[in-house]
Amino acid sequence: MKGLQSFVIAHFKYAVRVPWGAVTSFSVSVGYSVVMTLQIFFTYKITQTPFPDLPFELFLLCFFMNQVIFFIGLACGVGNIGRFCRTLINGGIDMMLLRPVPMAFYMFAQRIRVDHITMLGIYVILFLYQSIAIGLDFPRILMLSLYCFISGILYFLLVVFYNGIGCLLRNVDNIRRVATSADELLQNRPPEIFPRPVQFFFTFVFPMMFAGSYIFDLVRNRESLFIWVILIFWLAVISFLNWGLWHHIFKNYESIG
Repeated sequence: MKGLQSFVIAHFKYAVRVPWGAVTSFSVSVGYSVVMTLQIFFTYKITQTPFPDLPFELFLLCFFMNQVIFFIGLACGVGNIGRFCRTLINGGIDMMLLRPVPMAFYMFAQRIRVDHITMLGIYVILFLYQSIAIGLDFPRILMLSLYCFISGILYFLLVVFYNGIGCLLRNVDNIRRVATSADELLQNRPPEIFPRPVQFFFTFVFPMMFAGSYIFDLVRNRESLFIWVILIFWLAVISFLNWGLWHHIFKNYESIG
């Protein structure tokens, strides 16, 4: 809890001390959002996604939800975990251990990225606007928002977990490349285009489909109790595995000295 508090305070202090940096970050984030939305638009127009129950308006809503989930993870600091793991492998966290700052701060807030918070806010607004524009009622919007939040936390925990595995294997970069490739494969693609074995693997073994593909089932009213149960199940399991994994890593840490 102290690590989370330090992380939030660090973000706000940066915005106050460097206001022009925050303004520039916001401008770049807006530009990035516009470019990404146009990219999705032209990709859809070129490929003409062959699903009669997935018009462009719903496809765009899925894209906004996917970005909300992705930037929840980045806003929580997953962009720093790889750097921290490399420092840990090299035995270079001795000085961190001597400082009166929680280790969670070093894991997730070594490098403050205000633009990630900004991007999250922008895509939340775009998601809400698109939901209202296509006529979704409030309970439906609330349900989709809840799914984005839970999936975002699961995505965050998965990134922390596979970086921890990389620490144990002393090969963080390659593990991250494999996981990132899987994430890019599943983003903005409905689950039915994947073979059954692929769907099974990314649902019951490495549950990355919840951060991407299953969004399409939700917006097309295909969601079931099964999706929610498995999502909550994996949230609990990955949380427990992370606790055990990182406890083992810190317990067996060896410094360069």
